[in-house]
Amino acid sequence: MSIRAALTATLALPVLVSAIDSQWLQSSYQGGENPPSWQEGDSGNQTVFLAGQEDITGTSQLDHCQTIFIGSAAVDGTPDEGWKQLPNVVGFDLQRLPLEGYGNAVLPYFVERGKDAANIKRVVIAQPGKPRDAWKYVNLLRNSLICAAAADQDPVNMDEILLAAPVWLNDYDQKAGAVGATDVYFKSSRWFEGGMSSGPGDTQILSVTAMDLLVAHFLDAGAFPAVEQVVSAGHSMGAQFTQRYALMRDADDKDDKLRYWVGNPGSFAWLTEDRPKEINSDCSDSYNSWPYGGLTTHALHPFPSTFKKEFKNNWDGVVERYRARYIRHAQGLADNGPGDTHCEAQAQGATHLERGQGFEAMLNAMSGGMPGRTKFDYIEGVSHQDYPMMGAEVSQTRIFREANGQDDSDAGVDPSAAGAGGTSSKNGTAESRENGAEGLAVALKGMGVALFAVGAMVV
Repeated sequence: MSIRAALTATLALPVLVSAIDSQWLQSSYQGGENPPSWQEGDSGNQTVFLAGQEDITGTSQLDHCQTIFIGSAAVDGTPDEGWKQLPNVVGFDLQRLPLEGYGNAVLPYFVERGKDAANIKRVVIAQPGKPRDAWKYVNLLRNSLICAAAADQDPVNMDEILLAAPVWLNDYDQKAGAVGATDVYFKSSRWFEGGMSSGPGDTQILSVTAMDLLVAHFLDAGAFPAVEQVVSAGHSMGAQFTQRYALMRDADDKDDKLRYWVGNPGSFAWLTEDRPKEINSDCSDSYNSWPYGGLTTHALHPFPSTFKKEFKNNWDGVVERYRARYIRHAQGLADNGPGDTHCEAQAQGATHLERGQGFEAMLNAMSGGMPGRTKFDYIEGVSHQDYPMMGAEVSQTRIFREANGQDDSDAGVDPSAAGAGGTSSKNGTAESRENGAEGLAVALKGMGVALFAVGAMVV
């Protein structure tokens, strides 16, 4: 090797790690230390975890990530009896968004601390799971973002991405103590279906309306002049909210700046009257009622009155608006649990995976076929696991890298460069045998679906 070639090679070596400060790399720690951005008063358990070490939720860093994993915050209370207080999350502030037009009501939300708003190009809004654990999910996305920033190829710039998470509190939390005097809260899990608030006081605001106001906050050019994309990202119940939000959100001149990432939802708001499974007599009159479909009349699933007229008189328009949006679905190929056991959900499929496959097949069968802005990713070896879904490399691309307006034929994913979480066209039939998902090969046949692996690319 010539001196010039050797010098060039030597200078090139640090490029792979220079995109991220060493304070985020596992090699800088022994485990158990306070992470970057920690400050006095932060809640417990948010220490540095290295590969193979689990935090209090049983989550650990993924094999393809050489970065640290910051543990989830300790919280006083339980999801079933109510949260007694909201935690102080390392690197985040808990702020409250005034809900304009709704008196003094506010929406609590976590947002990253210390980033220059003038440099933010993308805001990723994490939706919580059924336990209303916004602090957990925004931290999982933070861990995934750090990993993506240290990627060998196409590392993301953390300074240009801002993470936030609305705190969807409920009546249990209000009784337990976590709900502030003016905080908006909901009955049980009504927030995920776009439902009406229970308080504060006589305040009545839909969760989707509150989400609209949060999105508008981050799209305010006066506060965030460089923002190009706002992403709603949810797993499980958070994915159910995101999918229904994409259906309910009205169109405006900012619509093309929004993206939706839907990971392993327990059910969908179906777009047609047919279902992939036999409809049990127990729900023959409600299987297509909200939140499982577009009908608005069944008493067991009260529909937000704001949307009744539009959904009843212009359902085709609602569906076309939905089909025009940038929606990324992610399904774990081993997610064979039943999840939502209601009759209405079971008509969509017996498992999370089956429902996702059925929803994809439904889109393909509709007039116009699969919308060009909708993609489905199947993550190999992952069941109903939040971080392995959010941290898969293809998910990182969907959430942190993709820009609206990219070539919709490949959505910005280069199979030859995807590495862990990359495409594998040889796994469809094999995976259907290995994970027991009945009909996987049939569901994927002819759909052009890419299978993505966590770990090394399968060939």
